[in-house]
Amino acid sequence: MLIPIKPENYKDITIEQPEFERLSIPAKIIRAAQLFRAKKDVRFYLKGILLDPQGYISATNGHIAIRIECEECKRLSKQMIIDIKGRKIPKKATKLDLVSMSSKHGVILMNGASDEVRSFSVIDHKFPDMNKVMRTLPPSPAKEIQVDPSYMKEIAKARSILGFKKGPIIMKFNDGDPIEINIPSSEFAAKIVLMPMKY
Repeated sequence: MLIPIKPENYKDITIEQPEFERLSIPAKIIRAAQLFRAKKDVRFYLKGILLDPQGYISATNGHIAIRIECEECKRLSKQMIIDIKGRKIPKKATKLDLVSMSSKHGVILMNGASDEVRSFSVIDHKFPDMNKVMRTLPPSPAKEIQVDPSYMKEIAKARSILGFKKGPIIMKFNDGDPIEINIPSSEFAAKIVLMPMKY
């Protein structure tokens, strides 16, 4: 037997609305950001990418971080961490439409790859403060610095994805401080911060 809900109790029933209905983001930005998210980490929130209403998409694994300009993110009222499920975003995809199905889940439709669909979930956690991570370093030479060479490969991939395929990588660093790398893409301004290795 069903127990009826009294009308006076209806006001206690609330449905959490999603932060957005649809966001349309260049696929290049998502593909580049995904290179820098954590793959296996107890800090589960680093496995996602950050959509920031300041107008950026960011990702970090705790050792290296990237922040890319994204005008569409300015439509958000708060930060969101999303975890994209399934295979990598295909190279033929040009734009991704993130469509919310609820406050916790959604699907990704792909322009240029209409036969491909992905899903995403919203991670409820605080992301590292990217304004602090991405602080501009004053110029000051260091005698030598050590970095994980595998991250240089990811930096080169991100630069290529974002449309900057030629020219040197320019790095700024102080002794013991994070290394600052700016990618002067003609389409999307991006900045990477890499922690040096201890020796």
